[in-house]
Amino acid sequence: MKRLSLSVNLVKKSIKAHSSLGLAAGALMYLVCLTGTLAVFFEEFERWEQPGIEEYQDYSVEQINQAIGEFQQRVTETPEELWVVLPSEAMPRMHISGDDHEWFIDADGSLSEPPLEAWTKMMTSLHEYLHLPQQLGTILVGILGVLLCSLTLSGLLSHPSLFKDAFRWRMGRQALTQLDLHNRLSVWAAPFYLMIALTGAFIGLIGVYGALTSVAFYENDMQTVFEVVYGSEPEVTEAKPVVDLSKAFQTLKSAAPGVTPLFLTIRDMETDGQYLEIWVSVPERLIYSEVYRFRADGSLIDHKGFSDGAIGKQVAYSVYRLHFGHYSGFWVKVVYALLGFALTVVCVSGINIWLVKRKFESVLNDGWVAVVWGLPMALAVAALFSFYGWPALSVFGITQIIALVFAMIIKQPDKARWFLMAGLVLSLSATVLTRTVAVLNEIVPPVFYGVNLSILAVILILIIMLVRQRKWLKKPCQQEQRITVTS
Repeated sequence: MKRLSLSVNLVKKSIKAHSSLGLAAGALMYLVCLTGTLAVFFEEFERWEQPGIEEYQDYSVEQINQAIGEFQQRVTETPEELWVVLPSEAMPRMHISGDDHEWFIDADGSLSEPPLEAWTKMMTSLHEYLHLPQQLGTILVGILGVLLCSLTLSGLLSHPSLFKDAFRWRMGRQALTQLDLHNRLSVWAAPFYLMIALTGAFIGLIGVYGALTSVAFYENDMQTVFEVVYGSEPEVTEAKPVVDLSKAFQTLKSAAPGVTPLFLTIRDMETDGQYLEIWVSVPERLIYSEVYRFRADGSLIDHKGFSDGAIGKQVAYSVYRLHFGHYSGFWVKVVYALLGFALTVVCVSGINIWLVKRKFESVLNDGWVAVVWGLPMALAVAALFSFYGWPALSVFGITQIIALVFAMIIKQPDKARWFLMAGLVLSLSATVLTRTVAVLNEIVPPVFYGVNLSILAVILILIIMLVRQRKWLKKPCQQEQRITVTS
């Protein structure tokens, strides 16, 4: 048999492509983990980003009715669905939306400012679907969840001295330090990583699961699959022209004592088929919500069974809170953020180990430094300029490109790292200063100063790291061996 012979040039190109793909996958994983860590606090960031909104937790039916009336006066066409998000401890603000219109609701029932579509929304969308076409991006993030699951399991199986080396940490040599950091963080929080990976894969690939289920069991009828999971539309005829919210809340209190309303939806508004949904959180349950449905006269139709239906439905509807840590209060979110940051460090150190083992530097080293420190800097710069009305996604993308170009021009990863870290410090400092000065004469919620203090703590840590890494400034440039793979 004739042996397959490959040209040296093709081999070099293949190696370069393989390395680049590996780095690209690592960069996407890092981006998703970093933004996911921040997204745990999306409610706090929204309140920090728009601190002048009136906050309260108590509300009344009269307040909601007044807001609905003013909403209808402001819009030219009645929306098919009208949503009212009720205040909660985590987000003590109420707002109303329908079609492309949305406003916050003041305590007296009048409409105030529209919610900002700025930095927080840009950051959470990066985590959810990478700002790609939503269906494609969500599937890609789900695939990254599958990859993370396989990496976690394979990492555990490839570690024979798992318990013996649980606290081993060798300092000094870069390769050993990175390896021990990677292994320790990987082992200590492996159950959390697996949970995040599995729930993330489920959320990202649920559309694929639905499509496969429809083909396998429902003759390619996605509508039937949707109705099996979420329930079919109720049949309502000759509904009252105005929904009786007061009667509906009284009926809910009798039917489901102890639940907490989250938001309400008027569907098929101002038609003979209109009806009301009240979404509620159920105490001591992980499910995102249960949904109670009412006729326009306030009488109960049914509930969807997320809390007491099929086990599969209950599990599926518990995934969101489990993935983002939005249960059992603020300190659970803090724990999620710390573990999410540990996972982010694991992603970075894994690529660092691979780069160190190559024993030479190339453009991949420059690109990776630009990703690791350019991404947080780009997020910080986007937060800064979104305050002035600049589009957050555009600023983020341009800043990241500048970081990549900068690192590849100077071809010194250590030097690039220092300057990008310094850029992150400056942009975070400017963000805190700008937002603080803007509200000096206003009453803002405590969470605004809590976010600012957290950012200042990050700035302090970064300054300490910069000071410790200043040695390159005092030494002549000693560039390691670099190679360039040419075509």
